[in-house]
Amino acid sequence: MRTSKVATVNARYPRLVVAALAALAVAATTAGCSSSLPSSVAAAPVESVVTGLWPLAVAAQAIGGDKVAVDDVVPAGDNPFTYPLDPARQRTVEAAGLAVEIGRGFQPAFEEAARHAPRTLALEQVLRPASPYVWLSPTMMERAVSAIADAMTSADPPAGPLFERNAAGFRAEIESLRIDYSSTLSVCPGTAVVAPDRALADLAGDLGLTETVVAASASAASVSGAARVLESANAAALIRQPWVDDSGVERVGAAAGIRPTEFDTLAGVPAGPVTGSGDPYTQLMENDLNVLSRALGCNNNEQ
Repeated sequence: MRTSKVATVNARYPRLVVAALAALAVAATTAGCSSSLPSSVAAAPVESVVTGLWPLAVAAQAIGGDKVAVDDVVPAGDNPFTYPLDPARQRTVEAAGLAVEIGRGFQPAFEEAARHAPRTLALEQVLRPASPYVWLSPTMMERAVSAIADAMTSADPPAGPLFERNAAGFRAEIESLRIDYSSTLSVCPGTAVVAPDRALADLAGDLGLTETVVAASASAASVSGAARVLESANAAALIRQPWVDDSGVERVGAAAGIRPTEFDTLAGVPAGPVTGSGDPYTQLMENDLNVLSRALGCNNNEQ
């Protein structure tokens, strides 16, 4: 299994707090009560939104703009799926106006804390995705943006028109991204993807790709079957992912004589600042498109 990436937050989104969330204490004036919360939650301009997944934090900030304070409570470099929230981060989640999660046990510690938040949006319940990585499918991410905007409006109705206008703009960027994925991967000679989990299930369904999952516990027969898929394909993507045990993929690569390709599922904070025009989510999704297109034998989409 690969080690965690050391990450920094994008300067374009200064409210996505990823480290030292308990640095500022807010003293309560009522007898016997005290709290330790980041200033972005304690004094949010209109609404405070908390999540533990970087793409959802980017979406919430794009929707809310200056009218929301967004906190990603998983520190840079930590596994976003298994990170155990300390008491200060638990209080951050519980005090937020809206907690945004995937649900169904994708982030157990965050979901437990979110049970005590005033409002929680569990995207799995709303979207019913094939994969919990909803942001890796532009089609699913458009729906997620709408769901987040609706939940933010329910928490702060007067700001609803602003949220919807910003959400429409962000969806337009994602729609352009969806067109790029469709136009590029539809002409690649390869369609087979072998991965350690179902991260690309929704994207594969959107674009007619075939995803074969080989978990770390895969049997020898499953490994051999996946190796045959790779060997018989014109081109295929054998991918490794951060934060998961991809030893099964390594076994497939050894059997087929193919080196796995590094693929960033974007769940954690990026390993460095995201430079260039446009929002960081769509830029990194374009990077992932380039990774997939090369692996699938289509190299004409480099910018």
